[in-house]
Amino acid sequence: MWSNSGADAVSFKDPEWAKGKKLRRSFEAALAGVDMKECLNKIAKECQPMCDAGFRDSRNVAIQLNKTWCKETNEKMLHPAGFSCKALYWVGDGFSNLGDRHEGGQEHLAMAIMKYVPDSTSI
Repeated sequence: MWSNSGADAVSFKDPEWAKGKKLRRSFEAALAGVDMKECLNKIAKECQPMCDAGFRDSRNVAIQLNKTWCKETNEKMLHPAGFSCKALYWVGDGFSNLGDRHEGGQEHLAMAIMKYVPDSTSI
């Protein structure tokens, strides 16, 4: 993962993933692209009492991203270049503005980027 203001992240130092490199620019464009938006829009919204528009549960977002967008992005873009992405979800300590949903915890959703190591058992 790379550090981004306001995000929980660690520095990922690989010259091929440096800011401004073609692969990184392509990945960041894909994050903001049509396929990502379509994937997110297909995830059902949930609603709690007094909720008008609903929201997407972060846990479900991570699961669906890994099944669809990450899988496709890995196959087409990242694996051939030696990298992999995965959506991560966790509940950490701290204040939660989600009522009693995760009492005492804050939801986190992040996209992890890592070196790709092919699984030799799947060949």
